[in-house]
Amino acid sequence: MGGRASGIIGPMSRTTLPLALFLALAGFYLLTMSGHTYSPDEETMLAVTRGLLARGDVAVAVEPGAPVSALRPGRDGGRYSPYGVLPSLLALPLQALGDLAGGADAGARDYASRLAVTALNGLLTAAAAALLAAWALDLGAAPRWAAALALLYGLATFAWPYARTFFSEPLAALLILAAAFAAERAGRAAD
Repeated sequence: MGGRASGIIGPMSRTTLPLALFLALAGFYLLTMSGHTYSPDEETMLAVTRGLLARGDVAVAVEPGAPVSALRPGRDGGRYSPYGVLPSLLALPLQALGDLAGGADAGARDYASRLAVTALNGLLTAAAAALLAAWALDLGAAPRWAAALALLYGLATFAWPYARTFFSEPLAALLILAAAFAAERAGRAAD
């Protein structure tokens, strides 16, 4: 079934097609991203990211009236996010890049770091779509069908709206997809 595809996809290897899809979707998501947060949940995760970078601590230090949500008291008196820390850890390089790009002005630094951090989910969603294409190719799908599947996932499901946020769902989708791909591949290898 695999083989060479004709038409718009052209001849591509099992590595080239997923990489091309990742780059195309990442570029698309970066062009259509909002660059800001939409909810207190995102603000909470952003506060964790900033705390990790500034203090090496997951405790949320926020100003009174800041739009963070659902903080839990810790035994040490600190306030903590109920959300997982992995998205905040992955966003650390982007937060640092945004801080650097923003310079000395606090407002510019805040804007630049928000813009950089909210780009994370576009990259994760593009990676999930590319992994979906790689899995389809691995199962013997023609490259055009693997590309169609990845593009449908990336552009015609809730993946695109979530790529514009700093929620944890794009990371969860990527990790679940990677685990399922690895399990299916291991199952085939064991047969």
